[in-house]
Amino acid sequence: MIVAGPVSLAFVLLQTYHSSAHVASFPYRWLFISTVWSIVQVALGLLLGSVHQLWLGPVITIEATMFLLGLLLCKTTKAPTGSAISPSAISPSATSPSLLQHRQPLKPSEWLIFISILVVGAILLIRVATQPITNYDSLWFHLPAVARWYQTGSLTLLDPAGYWIFSHPSANQYPYDWHILSVLCLLPFQEDFLVALPMLLAWTMLGLAVYLLCIRVGAARFYSLAATSLVLSVPMLLNHVTTLHIDLPLAAFFTVALCFALTYNETREPLDLSMFGVSLGMLAGIKTPGIIYGAFLVIIMIALELRYRKHQHLPNQSKLNPLKTIAPKRQVIILYLGLIFLLWLGAFWYVHHALEIASLTAKSQLVEESSAGVDSAVAKADAVKSYLVRFDLDALWSKLLYFQRFTLTYQFDFFNLSDWKTYVIHIVARLQLPFLALVLQVIWLPIAWLKGDDDNRKTLFCLVFLLLSTTFLYWNTPYSAAGSDVGEFSPLVGFNLRYGFPVLGILGMGAAVTATVLQISPRAVLGITLLSSFSGIIGSIAFEAIRKGAFVAEKAIWPSQIISTFGRDPVTAIAQAWQLLTDNLAGMSVYALVYMGLLVLIFTVVGARLYPNQVASVVDGCVLKRRKLSSRLCLYLFGIGICVVLLVWGSWVMRQSRDGLRDELYQGIYRYIEENVQPDERIAYFSSNRSYLFYGKHLNRQVLNIPFDRERPSDWLAYLYRQNIQWVATGPRVPQKEYEVLVQLNRQRQVFIPVFGKDATKAPVIYKLMP
Repeated sequence: MIVAGPVSLAFVLLQTYHSSAHVASFPYRWLFISTVWSIVQVALGLLLGSVHQLWLGPVITIEATMFLLGLLLCKTTKAPTGSAISPSAISPSATSPSLLQHRQPLKPSEWLIFISILVVGAILLIRVATQPITNYDSLWFHLPAVARWYQTGSLTLLDPAGYWIFSHPSANQYPYDWHILSVLCLLPFQEDFLVALPMLLAWTMLGLAVYLLCIRVGAARFYSLAATSLVLSVPMLLNHVTTLHIDLPLAAFFTVALCFALTYNETREPLDLSMFGVSLGMLAGIKTPGIIYGAFLVIIMIALELRYRKHQHLPNQSKLNPLKTIAPKRQVIILYLGLIFLLWLGAFWYVHHALEIASLTAKSQLVEESSAGVDSAVAKADAVKSYLVRFDLDALWSKLLYFQRFTLTYQFDFFNLSDWKTYVIHIVARLQLPFLALVLQVIWLPIAWLKGDDDNRKTLFCLVFLLLSTTFLYWNTPYSAAGSDVGEFSPLVGFNLRYGFPVLGILGMGAAVTATVLQISPRAVLGITLLSSFSGIIGSIAFEAIRKGAFVAEKAIWPSQIISTFGRDPVTAIAQAWQLLTDNLAGMSVYALVYMGLLVLIFTVVGARLYPNQVASVVDGCVLKRRKLSSRLCLYLFGIGICVVLLVWGSWVMRQSRDGLRDELYQGIYRYIEENVQPDERIAYFSSNRSYLFYGKHLNRQVLNIPFDRERPSDWLAYLYRQNIQWVATGPRVPQKEYEVLVQLNRQRQVFIPVFGKDATKAPVIYKLMP
């Protein structure tokens, strides 16, 4: 029901409020439904979390109500018979050959590319369901936030003692819109079985938006599909589907917002304008740099509107407010709803965090001022006021300047060959063949400029502007160069290439248009696309294997370190990578066989139905219309059958597989907590970037973040007893001096009994706190 809830409402919106022929496009429908589904679910989660009702019962009730209401409206509401101005009158391009490509049947080569994308998606679904998350940031602060919301039914980032659940310096100020979907996926299973499923949705939305944008700017359908496949096959992009990093959703909604902006420019449908605004709200609510990307899109939208007004001369057009001319009264409601969703999704977390931080500040100051004899109500009011006053422009500017020191623009030395070498090696190693194939096509853009007509040149100019602008934004994103050391160009630049994901979509558009203008050999494009798709899967699995090996190794060697070592000593780097890959060669081979097998199987089935003369005749003597009908029915039944099989298999086999891998990668910590720690007992932790593991498999353990005080360890121990702590967890990456003080304290007091783990500097360790 959670999956189906908003879908019927999305169909109502398309049927009732969109009169353009663009709706006939199958990719547009799916993108629209996916966008509506995600924004409605996020908005619902924010609303329920605000009133402390983010539980399965209220969610199912509201989802069922939405679904039934949508079905009722689908039957009772009719599509508009006309509008004040028809779309064809506004934009002749609405019926252009590029947009009519959607109605033409796919060719065998296009089917092959499309099926390769489906196969990659199927493999990603298997990985999302079976692979436990080992990503550093996900275990540090992304997943703990989701676990805490699941426990409390609210959107708090405070532990049971009223303090932050993690020790990250700024994660308590991040927006978390996309994490709401992870909570909704967690509720039915009561464990993190499909907690990363929203990332697969973001991957799908990115692909749909890139494809539609390629078509919008005039690329041929074949080259648009090829470019989309290349973008979706980038190994680093695939790796982020199995994490809770929000850079992929940010790139998806940036591309989606751009797609709706161009669609509105052609259709003049208020629904597309509303969807553009809502997508901007999601951008701001997914990640703070989304505000900058959103502002950039607003500038593009203004430029498109000015261009439209310059070239279109319509009778009785209102120059002050064209919406009054083109929108019926009932469609104005859509505009106001879009504005409400934009503000709700975009501003929620910034207001929420301001109030929560002010409350914490007030709480700490309240203790001090109350002890001095100041009235508690006055002290709390003064504390909140003093916190809010600190948000002045000077402080904001100083903070922006500080974060600018962690950007590529600040740290990269253009005259240093070593910086160029490090950067290029990381790009090639992490983005691999799909990215290189995109770049190889874009390199020919100057030739396409010379060979193209005036319209093509305008399009190519706009694409170059978009590409340079998004690259500039990526280079000026905080921490795009490093994560800790100011002014030092470090190997983290490879890990932080994820901040440049929005560039990939624009790169795909440029590659598709260039290939269309130059009419690059379809056979060469098809071969490179399929090879890139296959290599992308293998490359992403190899990176995942190296990361898992480093996760459980005694001495962690992370992919960024191996890549940097390759620049200095290739032999050593290859030996390190091979050592970590050895145990995973069987798994990589299985995925390779699954990819090839599914590709051949699906293509054979589809080809046999749609191209009987070319593959295998299965319906001899049928009329064309009947063949099309039976083929469509066969495809629908095949798709439904696959979904049913996946659901049945996923409910048992994949969960069992995930349990086994989780026990292996997490080194048995879940099993120990389930068997020995009671749900009503409290676990305190410190100096751990894997605090999520302490919540247990079913996320029902109380976890408190109590930093270790090595200057006053006795006071820290007394505080543990006051908080009724029974267990203490720490590691990995505990500072050596801190660990030595803890060992010394335990020798003196004999209060900590190590019950799980050995070395807190390398892996999590749990102690039993004696009364």
